Amino acid sequence: MLYRMKLAIHHFETLSSTNDLCIHYANEGADEGTIIIADTQTKGKGRQGRIWEAPIGNLYTSLFITPQLHENPPLVKMYGQLALITGLSIIKALETLNVKNIQLKWPNDGIVGTKKIFGVLIECVDDDVVVGIGVNVNNAPSLSDRETTSLKELFGKEYDITEVFHAVLKSFWQTYRQWLTEGFASLQKECSKHLLGLEKTITINNLTGVFKGITDTGALLLMTPDDITHTISSS
Repeated sequence: MLYRMKLAIHHFETLSSTNDLCIHYANEGADEGTIIIADTQTKGKGRQGRIWEAPIGNLYTSLFITPQLHENPPLVKMYGQLALITGLSIIKALETLNVKNIQLKWPNDGIVGTKKIFGVLIECVDDDVVVGIGVNVNNAPSLSDRETTSLKELFGKEYDITEVFHAVLKSFWQTYRQWLTEGFASLQKECSKHLLGLEKTITINNLTGVFKGITDTGALLLMTPDDITHTISSS
């Protein structure tokens, strides 16, 4: 079973990208539960090819999973759900470290106030998945398009990255197992509770409207002024 699987954790001081190496391992026949962690990345990345600054002092990790769902959904559906449940699992992990009021900026960022504290990057390897996670632990990197924060900035003390890593890892596997066995419906309400901007006017993909929630695929529902509800995929 998933929760009894043997995890293979590979630690590196410096990598170009934990996701890229995890994808390479997956293509070479790695088992589910292969995990890459690096102290820093020279070519960290986010969704849509955005650069993700990766200074020493934060958590950068990627996990290889091979989801087997009874309903056998298309990959695009699995992608949207995974981004949200991964974000939820990180929120739960950080809550164990007394970080409160974290919101999910659909589909893959964690926000405290107006500042980003974590990000998720889902990439596909055939029918399998690499889940990339970056958490600002002791550094708040400079980004051109948004403000950032870190655990250290919020609480004024250095954090043990290993402690944060294990909290995130434990929470992810628990949430992932629930998703596999009970489906996204068992987590959708909890994901929705943390959504940033719900029932407020937002602009996404050049569309402006009211954020009405998420579908059972993890897609965003946007109602434009003409009363048309648009379904926007995260893939």
